[in-house]
Amino acid sequence: MASIIDMVVQPSLNNTFFGALEQLGSKAYKSFIRSIDVSHSNYAQGVCELTLNSGFSMVTADNVAPDPQPKSFAFKKSPIVFSVSLSGYGVVKFFDDSKREIHVCDNDLYIGYAPNTCGETVSMGKEQHSSVMLIADPQFLQDIFGTKLIQSLPANFVDIILKNGQSLHAESLPAPPQAIALADKVMRSTLAPDLFKVFAYSTGIEMLCLILDHLQECQKTKKIPLTQDDISKLNQVRMLMKNNIVTPPSLQDLCREVGINEFKLKRGFKQVFGTTVFGYLQKQRVKTAYLAMINDGKNVSECAWDVGYTNVSHFIAAFRKHFGVTPGAVAKGFRMGCRCR
Repeated sequence: MASIIDMVVQPSLNNTFFGALEQLGSKAYKSFIRSIDVSHSNYAQGVCELTLNSGFSMVTADNVAPDPQPKSFAFKKSPIVFSVSLSGYGVVKFFDDSKREIHVCDNDLYIGYAPNTCGETVSMGKEQHSSVMLIADPQFLQDIFGTKLIQSLPANFVDIILKNGQSLHAESLPAPPQAIALADKVMRSTLAPDLFKVFAYSTGIEMLCLILDHLQECQKTKKIPLTQDDISKLNQVRMLMKNNIVTPPSLQDLCREVGINEFKLKRGFKQVFGTTVFGYLQKQRVKTAYLAMINDGKNVSECAWDVGYTNVSHFIAAFRKHFGVTPGAVAKGFRMGCRCR
């Protein structure tokens, strides 16, 4: 099956895709009827929403201080929210019959669709919160990507986007590393407002492509039954890997630590988080290395050693696989003054 990105850039689809882009601004999308509580000063400070097109906007949260005070939200006709978390930890709570709670930490992708639903978000921990959130009307996604491509996504997204589904959908999974890198570029941009809007729109569309491609890949995994206890144990595994990227525990150690068998660990982890345990470790390593390059000016070898690679060539291959460029190109770009902030 062709990837989302391949389908978007195929020459045969280019005219349709870009023709659709030209028509979007004239449409009146209906899902942005919502209420967001910004009465808490440390929530309002550092949070900015930019309308990129009719039916599509971007919200950036830049180093917002953690605040245990809940912040309420309410949707009537709900958009679909895709949020890439760069730092911080929080919980999204829904006040429907399910009383669902979604936990979101750094490097996570949160996806939410909540028609006729209210709830609250709670910022937890001590780390400041930074994220880039894309808010899209379901019809906007159908118009820009087309029915055929949407039908290749998991069934719940087909129901939401093509059939006006009214069921709550909320999940948190590891964000694609390339989407994390793009979100970081958005946060670091120093472009003038008019230029930034164009940059944010093109980057937002690229992030959507990467996210939908990721969901398409998740669709290929055959599911196994998992209990809430299983999911809780898999979340423990994820945190163990996240906190030990230099000297990670083995699969056998993880099974003993959380009390889960190896089959359920391997299959369940990919089912819940969209990647293998080792794949998650690689994503954490290369993302940590990327931030060390652009924030601390470290060279490629230093970054490789810092995140647990003893072979620099293996690190370079993993970095290029996830970000599409070599770490040397990233480091060189920032040394030459291409750093956005």
